[in-house]
Amino acid sequence: MATPAFWMIRRATGVRVYHLFAAALMVAAAMLSLALPFWWLGTHAASSAGVIGVILIVAAYLASATVVLGFSVVLLWRALLSRVRRTLGVA
Repeated sequence: MATPAFWMIRRATGVRVYHLFAAALMVAAAMLSLALPFWWLGTHAASSAGVIGVILIVAAYLASATVVLGFSVVLLWRALLSRVRRTLGVA
């Protein structure tokens, strides 16, 4: 079942499966590298200030994650769109 799906992805996007895996690994690495400083700050927050600190840290992480994922989506969408344009012969 996976082979036809990979074939369809290849035909539609022109991107090989290992490129998709590499892109997923890069996004995961970016998300982890963004999470580490926030995790460290969260472990060092104390008492009542800790609750506010955790809320701020979670909000900052979510904002950073949104930027990374949004950038990834834009890049993949542009690659897909350029591939479809090339396939259809549209300038």
